[in-house]
Amino acid sequence: MVNNFTAHLFPQIDVKKHGTLIDKIEFTGITSTVKGCVSYPGLNEYNGEAFNSGFKTLPHESQNFEGVGKLSDLGCGFFNDTTVPIYNGGSEITFTRNNDDNAIFRWKGLKADGTKDPATLPAEGKVTINTFYLRVPVIECSSQAKTNLISDLFKENYIFQFKKWQCIQHMKVTRKSLAFDITNVYRNVQDPVWAFVVFQTNRFNTQQKGNSTFNHADVKNLWAELGGKHYPEESLDLDWDNDDYCLAYSAFQDYKKSFVKTTDSIPYIGKKDFQNLYPIYSIDLSEQPQKISDVKSNIILHVEFNRHISEPTGTDEGTVCYIIVVSRYLLFYEPVKNRITEKN
Repeated sequence: MVNNFTAHLFPQIDVKKHGTLIDKIEFTGITSTVKGCVSYPGLNEYNGEAFNSGFKTLPHESQNFEGVGKLSDLGCGFFNDTTVPIYNGGSEITFTRNNDDNAIFRWKGLKADGTKDPATLPAEGKVTINTFYLRVPVIECSSQAKTNLISDLFKENYIFQFKKWQCIQHMKVTRKSLAFDITNVYRNVQDPVWAFVVFQTNRFNTQQKGNSTFNHADVKNLWAELGGKHYPEESLDLDWDNDDYCLAYSAFQDYKKSFVKTTDSIPYIGKKDFQNLYPIYSIDLSEQPQKISDVKSNIILHVEFNRHISEPTGTDEGTVCYIIVVSRYLLFYEPVKNRITEKN
């Protein structure tokens, strides 16, 4: 099983409260992997939470797997940032499962001369989920505290505030530059506060390449244009062949400093693993000028590559770009009517 295999089993997760869709996580494996890499504390070998949840799998594991984690680790912002009581239940979570390909990695053994031996490739794998539990904490209040809580809830509309993680896919990246306009795909009216960009080549829906890692795609410069302003303003001028990617690695650590409340300042991914396994391009969009109106800004991702990105051949999908935009989201909740409305 690949790292973060649980998330890769469910490409989409929908969260509803009283019949209203309040959160949707798409490409859950990609979204969750990025979120974990920028949020988890410490290096791999010291992070017990990553091992226990399956975010980091062990080499000796086979056949039987288990993991214990949080819904927030899968990219569900509602369960990450909501700290107020949720009155009268009404929560529904739908886990969509299409296939097992992105959660399984089958590899060939080596011949005596060091080349791969096709005869050693295992048969196509299948995942059977024997048990799947959602554990919900039970909070018991004293009679007076319960009376006060219900009284407060029913006085006025309650506001849920959390961060949404929306992952948007761009297939068949080619040539030496990319301009990806996500304005009409981005679901919120409020501008995003952060964006992450990752690339994969021929890894989607195949068991013969691990789908839990990314490649740097030899990016030279990368920026987001939001409302006509560039983020970041400076040129990165990266050169991966010559180990010149310090600016990208520095930016990778900024999200944790800004949004993850932890005393651990060590990044989850070390510099070499960042280069070889998890090159995640991080763009801080939080310092934006105040908007005069609530009209949605144009959001365009721009990428310049050091080399020409080749066209896909045969059944390969080629190089795929994913942009994960993180935005603040406000919902009004009316406990009397059990009604949810979006606050723009």
